[in-house]
Amino acid sequence: MTRKILCLVVLLVFLGCLAPLCYGAITFKIGNKDGFGFDPAYLVDKVGTTGLPVDTNGNGKLEPGEFLPDINLNGHYDELPPELGGDGFDNRTDKEKAATNGAQFTDVSYDLSKVPIWFRMYEVEFMFDVSVLAGLPLKGAELQLIYSDFDGDCPDPYCCVCTEVYADDQLIGNAPLTDPEQGGIGEAIFDVPVELLEDGSVTITFESADSIEFDIATLKVKLETENVKPLVRLRKMSGTLDEDPVPGGPAGTYTVKYRLKNKSTIPIWAPFIKFKTDDPGILLLNADGGPKGNGAVFTPDVGEDAQLTPEERVTFYLIIGLTEKEVPDFKTKVRGLKSP
Repeated sequence: MTRKILCLVVLLVFLGCLAPLCYGAITFKIGNKDGFGFDPAYLVDKVGTTGLPVDTNGNGKLEPGEFLPDINLNGHYDELPPELGGDGFDNRTDKEKAATNGAQFTDVSYDLSKVPIWFRMYEVEFMFDVSVLAGLPLKGAELQLIYSDFDGDCPDPYCCVCTEVYADDQLIGNAPLTDPEQGGIGEAIFDVPVELLEDGSVTITFESADSIEFDIATLKVKLETENVKPLVRLRKMSGTLDEDPVPGGPAGTYTVKYRLKNKSTIPIWAPFIKFKTDDPGILLLNADGGPKGNGAVFTPDVGEDAQLTPEERVTFYLIIGLTEKEVPDFKTKVRGLKSP
């Protein structure tokens, strides 16, 4: 049973890395990357306006390149509630409904207390609190939006198509249009000037009157990192060789359990593991962003504060795909950022 579970985990990791993670970074999220809040069981038999399954890859989550459900089966996506003949939804959690930072605008298409009752893009603001970055050396910042049903109408009816995205009133790019007739789901990525983060917050706004549905807004702030291995203890707890072939591991997998402890007296920000090997055939299957060989990076979960505090320890696994049925030869390095 353990072997079957491990193989399934490896397969899901291999297939599920649709968006790369940032290493040496702190990630701020508004909303959840949960497929607009739809229950996977609900999506099983749902189709889009084309009559094809909305969850095209069958993984139980709506993602960029897929579609929102056509509830009334009229071949057109409408944000209104189903009881009013539309395809709209309100899948927000109680926490999202009570939010004031923009999470209240995720996983929802309408609000019966508003006029009009569907959400318009220019009414939505995502306010990121980045005060924890004070004093840290910043390398860059990237905004990712996952959204749907956007045709880019302007507040001014006499204006041309508007798709502008702003960070603190500074234009950072244009949101690509999705196919609103089909409830298309899109993704947009923008560079955010790091100087905008210096006052501890940044607000993302838009210029469009079009209705839109959001899944999540993510701000990834990259840091200038350094070797922190002298400050930590990386201990190998166990190693398990499994000869069952998996994608990326034709000769099986080698799974290593590690414990990372901060043995110093200062916090370490955003620690990550660098995977080093001279064997061009083996891959780190659960690397950030998907399977990769020499130079791959894995970021352990150190909590929402993005710090490994003094005496704090975390446990994680490295899953290595093999070309030979033997324990691979590899090394690890620990990088991060010392507390300023």
